Amino acid sequence: VEAKQDAAERLLVAIQQGEQPTLPRKAMQVEAMVGDAVLRLVLLQHFITMTPNITAGDLQSSVEQHSTNKFLAQRLNLVVQAGLADNAPDPSGNVKQDSMAMEALFASLVPRNQGNLPAISANILALVGV
Repeated sequence: VEAKQDAAERLLVAIQQGEQPTLPRKAMQVEAMVGDAVLRLVLLQHFITMTPNITAGDLQSSVEQHSTNKFLAQRLNLVVQAGLADNAPDPSGNVKQDSMAMEALFASLVPRNQGNLPAISANILALVGV
C-alpha cells in the first residue's frame, strides 16, 4: 500500500511539473503499481467531471468497477482483439497476470505522451471503455 501511494505521489508531482517521469523497469509488478495509480487518478478525474454531484460512495464504486483485476483482464482481451494498442501483450488467460499487463500498459502511456495528463487520460479512458 505504501509503495502504491509513493509511486502515485511521485507520478502526480512529475506530471504537474511537466516532467517526463522515469518509470522503474525492475519488474512488471512495479510498473503495474504505477499504472494502477494512473488509472485511479484518471477515473477519479473523469467521474468527478462527468458527474459533478457524485457522492463519495458512488465515486468509489465507479472507480472500483473499472479497476478490478477481472475487469482489466477482460479489457485486455478486447483491446488486443480490436487492435486498440500496438504494445498490448497477448492475453495469458490468467486474470492477475492480464490485469497487471493492462496496468503496465497504462504506465507506458505516461512517457509515451510525455506526461501530458489530458492525452494520457484520453488513452486510458478509451482502453477501459469509459
